[in-house]
Amino acid sequence: MKISYLANIRIPTDRAHGIQIMKTCEALSSQGVVVELVVPSRKNSIKEDPFSYYQVKENFKIP
Repeated sequence: MKISYLANIRIPTDRAHGIQIMKTCEALSSQGVVVELVVPSRKNSIKEDPFSYYQVKENFKIP
């Protein structure tokens, strides 16, 4: 199964919904689902990689 998770947010963000989205994608991917998190390109003051910022496994894609 393949899931494209569409989110109209900045990633990474300091808001709670950011960690929820990243953890959901990580959990689905760990169960064998191919996950792609699709977010818009926006200016962001947080320059850190989203996977290291949220401390989640890099087992899904963010194009």
